[in-house]
Amino acid sequence: MTQLRTTMKAAVVALLGSAAIAQDLPVIDGAGLDLISELRLPSDTAVDGVPFGGISGLFPLSEGRYVALSDDRSEKGPARFYELAIGVGEGHVFAVEILSQTTIMTEEGTPYETKTVDPEGIVFDAENGNYIWVSEVDLNKDPTIHVMSPSGEHMGRYDLPAGYFGTAEGTGDVDAASLESIAITPDGGTLFIATENALQQDGPRASSTQVSPVRIVQIDKNSGEVAAEYLYIVDTVGTVALDEDRPWSDNGQTELYSLGDGRLIATERNGWHVANFEFHFAIKAYLVDLNGATDIKDIPSLAEAEVARIQPARKTLLVDFAQLELESVDNIEAMAPGPMVNGAPTVLFVSDNNFDGRQVTRFVLMQ
Repeated sequence: MTQLRTTMKAAVVALLGSAAIAQDLPVIDGAGLDLISELRLPSDTAVDGVPFGGISGLFPLSEGRYVALSDDRSEKGPARFYELAIGVGEGHVFAVEILSQTTIMTEEGTPYETKTVDPEGIVFDAENGNYIWVSEVDLNKDPTIHVMSPSGEHMGRYDLPAGYFGTAEGTGDVDAASLESIAITPDGGTLFIATENALQQDGPRASSTQVSPVRIVQIDKNSGEVAAEYLYIVDTVGTVALDEDRPWSDNGQTELYSLGDGRLIATERNGWHVANFEFHFAIKAYLVDLNGATDIKDIPSLAEAEVARIQPARKTLLVDFAQLELESVDNIEAMAPGPMVNGAPTVLFVSDNNFDGRQVTRFVLMQ
């Protein structure tokens, strides 16, 4: 396996001298994003013998440093997160170093057992020095919002609205399309969370003919109270699987990043089965504006509501990866502001390699 810690260190140290993190990106509506650079880590990259990959969450910590969350369900190794150093130098030379790997602990202070957790998104709470992260499942198979220390120790959790928990009546989250992303405002006072597809009581999963109505939930970070909920429309499935035996295809919201002032960046991923359990992907990123959107917090079921009277969040396309000069489009699940390039902010996207030898962890930098 490729041991990245030693092979990349010199390059990263040289580049980080001029790198800086843009915590609040001044994205202009409709301006779009252009490709600057990319870096691929091979699927056999490992840290201390544990495979590196499954990157599903990313957040800046300080100048040139990030936390990256793996969605490994304690199958390839213990549920874990990484600290990364990322830099861009002259000629847009891109370098990444894995600084550390930390095991995520349960409330009992032990590593998670296999398939009892599914980490998906993470933010850093600068006020308290802790991480806040979301999982599609916990020990009770329910979606959860956790708080943990930089050493991986469990520090607490936030309560989700009752409508997120599955019931025999057909309400709650949908398996494999549950709690997927979390964002925190630049001032550190507000959290946003969202599922990949709609809750059962709100509408269908995205398909080739139907969009999926997702809730973006606004939470007061200090009190834990839900302040508002907004409708976000996930696009239809653009490309569907042609394999009649395994007609697997989907589209879902996979990551959020807050820009402040009611604006976020959201990514959507369309995946479809090609053959022999190989998947291809289409990725889009949107600027999302919650200003003027209807607060749907008190609407228990969107499927039974007068949807025509609900103003959803506005979406403006920033980039369609199909238009970029990439060797391939990978399973992008993580996104954050990247290092400054030529004095201007950037956006960094990272793919989840699914611990599949046919896929890679790809870092894609745009401006």
